[in-house]
Amino acid sequence: MGHNLSNSTQKEIPALTRRLCLDLKELKNTLRVARNIDDSIRILLNSSNVREYSRSKELIGISEEERDKRCLDVQQQLFASWLSRTQLLDTCEHIVQSEAVHQRTPKPVAEASATPERLDPYAKSQAVDESVTTALLSVIANERQVENIVRDRSWEELTAFCPNLQQDWRDVFR
Repeated sequence: MGHNLSNSTQKEIPALTRRLCLDLKELKNTLRVARNIDDSIRILLNSSNVREYSRSKELIGISEEERDKRCLDVQQQLFASWLSRTQLLDTCEHIVQSEAVHQRTPKPVAEASATPERLDPYAKSQAVDESVTTALLSVIANERQVENIVRDRSWEELTAFCPNLQQDWRDVFR
C-alpha cells in the first residue's frame, strides 16, 4: 500500500519569495519542515503490513512485490522532496547573489539622495546589508551540506529496507 506523504507528514514549501530567502530564520524553518519526510522514513517503510523489521534487515510479513512497490513509492516521495529543497536553495542563492550585486552597483547621486530618511524611514531598512547577504550565502552553503547528510541517512534507511536499490543516491537522483 502506497502512502501519500503530502497529506500527513510532508509540508509544502511555501511560495518562494524574496522575504523567505532573505530571512534566515524563515529559510531554516522552511527547510526543517520540508525535511519531515526524511525524519519519518522508517515509519513510512515499516507501515501497516510489516510486522517486524529484523536485525538482519529482512522483512517478515510482507511480500517482495509489496516491498518493492513501497520502496518505489517512498523513493519517489523522497526525490520529490529533495528536488523541492534543491530548487529552494538554488532560488534563494540566486536572490541573495542578486542582492549582493545590487548592493555593489553604484547609485546615481540623484537616486541616492532622492528621499531623505526622515521622510521615508523605511527606505533604508528595505536595503539588505552586505554582511547579511554574506551570512545568508554562508547559511545556504551550510544547508546544502546538511542536505547531503540528510540524504545519506535517508538513503541508508531506504536501501536497508530495499535491497534492489542502488547503493548511492547520487547515482539515482540526477
